[in-house]
Amino acid sequence: MSNNTALFDSVLSAIGASNQSWLTVPVVDESPIAIAIATEVDSLIAPIGGGATLSQRCLIESVTKGIIAGRTPSSLDPSSYSDISHAIAQVFNQFAPHLQNTSTGSAVGGLTSFNGRVAPAAVPTAGDYGTDQVTNNSTVAGLTDTDALNNLKALAGCAKSGTTTTGTFACAENLNTIASGNNSHAEGNAGESRGTATHAEGFHGLAAGNNSHVEGDTCGTSAAATASHAEGNGTNCTGVNSHCEGRGGTAQSDGSHVEGVNGNATGTGSHAEGVACGSVGTGAHSEGFQCTANADTTHAEGQGTQALGTSSHAEGYFTVASGNASHAGGAVSRAWLNCDYAHSGAGFATAGDAQYRAGEPKASTNGSLPGESSVMVQGVLGEPVSLQNSTSYGITVRATATKMGLGAAPRQSIYFHFEFLLDVDSAGVVTVSAVTQVVGPIINGAAFVGATLVPTGVNRVGATPAQLALTWTIAGGLTIQSHIVAHIEYVEILGT
Repeated sequence: MSNNTALFDSVLSAIGASNQSWLTVPVVDESPIAIAIATEVDSLIAPIGGGATLSQRCLIESVTKGIIAGRTPSSLDPSSYSDISHAIAQVFNQFAPHLQNTSTGSAVGGLTSFNGRVAPAAVPTAGDYGTDQVTNNSTVAGLTDTDALNNLKALAGCAKSGTTTTGTFACAENLNTIASGNNSHAEGNAGESRGTATHAEGFHGLAAGNNSHVEGDTCGTSAAATASHAEGNGTNCTGVNSHCEGRGGTAQSDGSHVEGVNGNATGTGSHAEGVACGSVGTGAHSEGFQCTANADTTHAEGQGTQALGTSSHAEGYFTVASGNASHAGGAVSRAWLNCDYAHSGAGFATAGDAQYRAGEPKASTNGSLPGESSVMVQGVLGEPVSLQNSTSYGITVRATATKMGLGAAPRQSIYFHFEFLLDVDSAGVVTVSAVTQVVGPIINGAAFVGATLVPTGVNRVGATPAQLALTWTIAGGLTIQSHIVAHIEYVEILGT
């Protein structure tokens, strides 16, 4: 039986409140070490008549907390801490005689017992007040502590397990996430926000580039991919300011964008969308199924199309635009001259072996000599009109020429419209048929009376392919500054 039950309870309570490392079990009333210390302290203090006063209980609690707070237990044996018990009792016995006696539970002016409790009425007991009765003075919104705690719970609202946070002002939440970058945020399952100010969400993503964002399943941004965004399933961004979405794609260059399945954008500012499309050139765009925009500022769309020439466009089904600024459409066509247009309904075996093709060559005379002539050339670079070996061409020519330097005077012009057949054998030797005039030359003014536009063939020489030469000639004796443009249509078929 204890000498002073109230002091025993106060010591026990103070141990649990000040340093829980002394509790071998969660509940202080059941902890052997705490009970042993409280028991010995009680045995070292003489019985107090009428029971311990409030002041005495407060004193023993303060002494116990002061002695216990900075220490940790070194043994699980409850009998190993007699020195602590003696220290608590010694300090209490030293100062207790100087306390004011409040054991009666009443004071000057009359103290009314709380809840009908017998003396000492002023000693608080667990359960006196609920949190809904306590005014909230925290910075969390809420009138009472209950309100504040409920609001705080709603704001927190996230469970964690296996997370690691090493970055400054970083946050890792949910399951097995890592926030290693400063100011980064990782959420979901097994993702890592490694770069500064990154955000990784979903499953197993890695945001390594600063200011990058990954979401979905196993998406990633490389350390070099600053300000990039990878989303979907298995997508990756390795270029600065790049964006990859869908499944299995890679955005490799600055400002590139990939969407769909297994696309690849390697050109700066390029865009690949659809299935297995690739954009290699700067500013290139590929879309559809297995299309390739290989050169700068090209566009490939449809299925299996290839835009190989600079600023070329291939669309439809397995078309090829290999000439610069060329356009191939339909199915299995090939636009191989610069500024060429090709269209096919299917062909036989290879791209361009049976197709319609068109181009617009030009020429001019500067008026420096009478009877001047000029061979028409095609494209921005002014190249000859090349031909392919083993190919037959049905050719229609429409051409218009005009006299330059007239100012406000009436225009003088001429229009040609004729057709002919052209064959190129396997060695590159050209044969041109007789020309059939669809309409005779139509002339306005006298400048072009007697002017001609004549087609001839130029045989292949070494690596230089066979050519079609359309020669524009001013009539003898006339000195004319002129421009001429033609629209040439080819219905061509490759032989063997």
